Amino acid sequence: MMRRLWPDRNPLRRAADRAEAAVMAGLLAMFMAGVPLAAVADSAGKLEGTPVRRADVTIWEAFGALAAAVLAVAAVAITGLFARRALDRRRLAAWDAEWSRTGPQWTGRL
Repeated sequence: MMRRLWPDRNPLRRAADRAEAAVMAGLLAMFMAGVPLAAVADSAGKLEGTPVRRADVTIWEAFGALAAAVLAVAAVAITGLFARRALDRRRLAAWDAEWSRTGPQWTGRL
């Protein structure tokens, strides 16, 4: 709720207070208009959220599968990049060692 009646100097807190006041006003207006709100109670009588619809579950399953696929592809790509970097370093080190043996014969430097 509103922390104080006078304006606060923190702009983020003022924005949060305004948003909270707008939500509370909207809920009050819905209550006054008689809009039915879904409320589900468990066996102990505590209020819970609304039950999950099958369509919502399907959407979240698809999103989870897509996220898992993207993460798997990213893991393979990053592993491939590290492997290629290690192999390139090894190949360049071998090429440098061989060139240090044969280079002086080609260039005339000893």
